[in-house]
Amino acid sequence: MILIEVKVCPLCGSDDHILFIISPDEPIPGSEFRLCQKCGHIFMGPRPEADWIDEFYKFAYEKVKSLKDIEEKTKHQFYRSVRQCYLLSRSIHEADHILEIGSYAGVMCSSLCDTFTPKRVIGVEPSKHLRSAANQTCARWIEEEPDIIEFVESLKHVSTTPKFDLIVISHVVEHLFDPVKYLRALKNKYLAEGGSILIEVPNFFGKAASVFDFPHLHYFHDATLRLLMKKAGLHIHYAETQGSWPPFWVIPKFLLVIVRAKKPTYDKEAMGLKFMLHQQYVHHIAKMRIDDDKDNNS
Repeated sequence: MILIEVKVCPLCGSDDHILFIISPDEPIPGSEFRLCQKCGHIFMGPRPEADWIDEFYKFAYEKVKSLKDIEEKTKHQFYRSVRQCYLLSRSIHEADHILEIGSYAGVMCSSLCDTFTPKRVIGVEPSKHLRSAANQTCARWIEEEPDIIEFVESLKHVSTTPKFDLIVISHVVEHLFDPVKYLRALKNKYLAEGGSILIEVPNFFGKAASVFDFPHLHYFHDATLRLLMKKAGLHIHYAETQGSWPPFWVIPKFLLVIVRAKKPTYDKEAMGLKFMLHQQYVHHIAKMRIDDDKDNNS
């Protein structure tokens, strides 16, 4: 394995970055993570070559994680997929063609089929072992309509015709060698006009991202995730934080955005009416409290 130097921040391109922390954990003990002084992004540097990382995900990832860890992660992914599909269903009514990057054991693909009844679902998963597990997870869909779901090794095996109404890339962006370039390619080559991309990453300030180790190459917080969307030419239509570890309920574990290629449009008159009604409500509540105080003091 050859480690290559990262001279500039992968997010903003600045060469002003400092050593943030050294990780002792496997599989690359002594991994250095750097903090960009300009945008605040945290990234691994030096890091393995892109080809080595690709091979790692093909053959080694399931060996690093024990079978028990994989089963436990699948359970967590089920609850996560239900939550994400609920959020998607609130803003997307139809999604005939769906692409998921990082399908793991196929839990999200199955939930997407339950939510949207699509014509085509493609799951990208580098590991042959996990693609086999994904086929088992989605067996009931595959038995009914064999051509609906397909799991492939890489994005290179995915046809861009027709393009996708929905792309899901959950807990993958932090693993990408060049997230800006990757998301730009998704937008330009794979996303249909008016289509949406759901992206979720660990929150740097949450406990889930408190351990610095490979294969995470990036650690995002709200500001750097928003900067990534801007650099990739994507516009946020919905954003929220999710999950927390007790007793730190106020610290979210995950950051989620639903983005599109076009800026969101707002009905100014409707927004103005909502604001006016809100102001009237606030004024009404304030007046009631003043009247109550007067009655109590009389």
